[in-house]
Amino acid sequence: MTLNSTDVSVVMAVRDGERYLAEALESVLGQTARPGEVVVVDDGSTDSTLTVLASFGNAIRVVSQPPMGQAAAMNRGIEESTGELLAFLDSDDVWMLDALTCRLQRLHESDRPDGVFGSVAQFVSPGIPEHERRFFRFDPEPRPVPLPGTLLVHRAAFASVGKYDEGLRTGANLDWVSRARIAGMQLVSVPDVVLRRRLHDLNLGITMRGGARQDLLAVVRAHRARQATEPDDSGSEPS
Repeated sequence: MTLNSTDVSVVMAVRDGERYLAEALESVLGQTARPGEVVVVDDGSTDSTLTVLASFGNAIRVVSQPPMGQAAAMNRGIEESTGELLAFLDSDDVWMLDALTCRLQRLHESDRPDGVFGSVAQFVSPGIPEHERRFFRFDPEPRPVPLPGTLLVHRAAFASVGKYDEGLRTGANLDWVSRARIAGMQLVSVPDVVLRRRLHDLNLGITMRGGARQDLLAVVRAHRARQATEPDDSGSEPS
């Protein structure tokens, strides 16, 4: 079966994202291959996020819930969406114009992968004062990174791995990718830059720095435990 962009559901979770939300949504709705639906889960925002969302009218579908965390909001968005393909974008990041097109093309190549990642280019948000910009240390060169914003995946394949772990405040994506790889999911990459990842003072990695370290350690430990119990090449369990 040939799937096209109208079979894509884009899922976005947001909490208090008024600053960059409109730009993120415009990058989705302005795709050369426009998705079939955009589902935005508002995770208990207290700023003007809902006003921004309302300005997009019927172009998006908004689901509201009490503040439950990013992983829970993403899971809710997946549940509410209907497309046979899933794509994701953080509310402060931006897709490149052909982000969907290049991944759809790769998804339909002869090896028929389960999911396709693209590359990421990071940038410091223009609104950050010059004297603070030096604190953001990053590689400006595009890199293939398995982030939600770079992934296009078959819904059935995503479901076979399971939901994002709602017990993780950060790092739920790393945990999901670990489970997907251990499960043998065929995830491939394209060299195209599909995502511009915005660095700013409200990134979760900054605002939840201590918690992020703890979650990362938990994800790494869980990944190693999965590797230890993975069958060897002969199909037998390791001793």
